[in-house]
Amino acid sequence: MKRDICTETASNEGFLTSQKIVPFDSAISNRMFAANTIRDLPSLQIENSNARPTNALEHFAHSDAVALARNPLTPQCILSHLTSYPERSVRWSVAGNPNTGQSDLTRLSRQADQDVRCLVARNVNTPTETLSALARDRSSIVRDAVIANERVPAALLRLLSRDSSESVRMAVASRATCPPDILSQLVGDSNCVVRTFLANNQNTRRSDLELLAADREFSVRAAVASNRNTPVEILARLARDPDSNVRCGVVSNEGAPQRLLIELAGDASSNVAMWVARNQRTAHEILAQLAAHPDEQVRTAVAGNSAIRATTLATLVRDDNASVRRACSTNPSITAPIINLLSEDSDHHVRHDLATNPRTARETLSRLSRDTHWYVRSAAAGNERTSISDLIDLVHDSAPRVQLQAWSTIGRKLLRLPLQTID
Repeated sequence: MKRDICTETASNEGFLTSQKIVPFDSAISNRMFAANTIRDLPSLQIENSNARPTNALEHFAHSDAVALARNPLTPQCILSHLTSYPERSVRWSVAGNPNTGQSDLTRLSRQADQDVRCLVARNVNTPTETLSALARDRSSIVRDAVIANERVPAALLRLLSRDSSESVRMAVASRATCPPDILSQLVGDSNCVVRTFLANNQNTRRSDLELLAADREFSVRAAVASNRNTPVEILARLARDPDSNVRCGVVSNEGAPQRLLIELAGDASSNVAMWVARNQRTAHEILAQLAAHPDEQVRTAVAGNSAIRATTLATLVRDDNASVRRACSTNPSITAPIINLLSEDSDHHVRHDLATNPRTARETLSRLSRDTHWYVRSAAAGNERTSISDLIDLVHDSAPRVQLQAWSTIGRKLLRLPLQTID
């Protein structure tokens, strides 16, 4: 009588497939139970029903057992037997498998191995009762893992928000789906990092954000300033905060109105002005003003802003600082006249960056592929827009790195040959 593998797995003689009986050694060497053949498991049959499943499983190579344990298609009966596999990595994989049965996960949650318990705690199939026990685990790392579980009940999050471990409370404060009423319990937490995570959480109540905006620690106030749910009136107050990090947080906030960006563009801190210059929402007129800022980092930020107008970019390509011109050369809004000007720049780093820009014209890339500096030629060799004729020339370049880059680009083009022409 033949039985399904999930009932009684193997005989001492071998496995019986739909075609023939396969001896153990052959079955193992062919890795019948590896991940790529797991779909065939239901069709596998048994000739002798006297053997225990573990007799066959003990013969698996370690890599086969890991593949089985990881695969979400592996039947629960197989995973159940793998819970007692001697190798830890196999038990880790079983503990993390979403198809592992709840009773097996409960049994694994009692193992001494902390890593196994962590994986059980994260497993979406772990029953609530087991999660509740793990939420009281002696290891704070395991309790952290419970918070990471997508299906952790709110009652356990409430319990863990009062945990003695700061790292556990940090995990609660940073959980994106944590209920707002539970997050409110952490407003007065003694640890400033917990409060910073809380201030950064999109689920934190606006009333709690207002309390945190007056926190004594600048990192907490900065997190409130960057939280997109922070009301505009609080952002306006934080825009005048004595700490520049907080004001930078206001600039980075997607909800910050244009009037605050205009106000902070004239900030005494160059760091704040730089954040305004980077912001894609900053008005063109403000970017034009910042293009003349005395700090080179601010001008570099303006030059790299893709929202910049061509007229402003045209003034920055003549900047005395090479870093500013390099930012111009990689700007996605670069125009043909600016490309031509930068292709003759005296600094080879500027020409190199221009050669990497996907908007650089093929004619310009052809010139750059004959540049006197190998670093520039290497960049041209790696640009997908460089013509095949120029790439063939670069294959014979005197610099080995240029040759390798050219061969690599030719190879990528050839791979796409059936879909489009090379040139």
